[in-house]
Amino acid sequence: MSANSELQVLTDLTPVKVVQNGDKTDSVDQAQLLSRRIFNHLLMHALPKGRGLFYPKLGNLGDNFDNNLVNPSGSAAIFGFKSILDDDHDVLFQLAMHALCSELTKVSWLSHQYKKYVQDKFASFAELLGSHPENLATNAKSYGWDLGSRKSEFDSLQQKYLNALQRCYFGSWVHTQPAWQTYLQDPTRWFNELSSRMKSPEFHAKFVMQVMRAEPGALKAEEQISQFHDKLMLLRIASGNSGLDIDTPVKALAKAAIDEKLIPQDWHTDPLHLALSGAPADVAPHGKDAEMLRAMLSAEAAAMGVTLFEGDSGSPGALVFEG
Repeated sequence: MSANSELQVLTDLTPVKVVQNGDKTDSVDQAQLLSRRIFNHLLMHALPKGRGLFYPKLGNLGDNFDNNLVNPSGSAAIFGFKSILDDDHDVLFQLAMHALCSELTKVSWLSHQYKKYVQDKFASFAELLGSHPENLATNAKSYGWDLGSRKSEFDSLQQKYLNALQRCYFGSWVHTQPAWQTYLQDPTRWFNELSSRMKSPEFHAKFVMQVMRAEPGALKAEEQISQFHDKLMLLRIASGNSGLDIDTPVKALAKAAIDEKLIPQDWHTDPLHLALSGAPADVAPHGKDAEMLRAMLSAEAAAMGVTLFEGDSGSPGALVFEG
């Protein structure tokens, strides 16, 4: 395959599969479905080691996932489970503990003498982590985070949150579409090739025409631009060179779409907005495999980490987890 043909394949790569459901056309992001499972799995393993008392079958990190997804090789190794967990453990641990506390407030079997000390701040914490600059102050106040004295701490947590979300997503995308392997052999080269194409007036004209002639149910201009952003981000992360410029090519392509009124004039093109736009809304640990609690719960044991769901009888409930 020629270099130009390979670039065209990269240009067309999408994690979205269009599915016809009767008279309705749905777009399913297959990478996001898998990345949510991975993110939830990492949350469970970010909890303290005592979780084994309550999850006797939780097993090791990556159990019940394909090994090529858990431990990818080459430049894709940065999307491996342990790599993400090690780099972003702080925020994964805090988010998992918030999810735990949220569930503890809902069960009937936990004594009130313990429950009264548990606060459910999971939703406000998740919203805080996903804050855009314009709503950060409001979300911080709602959660109770003092931006005056702890702004740098928040910035670090949010960066790790975004990093974990992106790497779970990109690892899923690479795994579900083997065509990525061609570009991960030399991510810097393909970053530059795609970036140059996105800045090209000739490509702008083709892109605009393609959007205008698209069939019903096809991805909108802003969705396609977000995917171009994601491809560049994936290649930049894989390259290990954080200095590669994503902003310029994304803004160039967005301007072409804005000029033709395909997207709003105020559409956000900054990396933070584009990264957050793909963040999974449901990040609480949950899943398919259920087990019964094997130990009496106390305030101390709860701190060991487990997400609890109330059983049918109102007694200690089933443990439900991903992976």
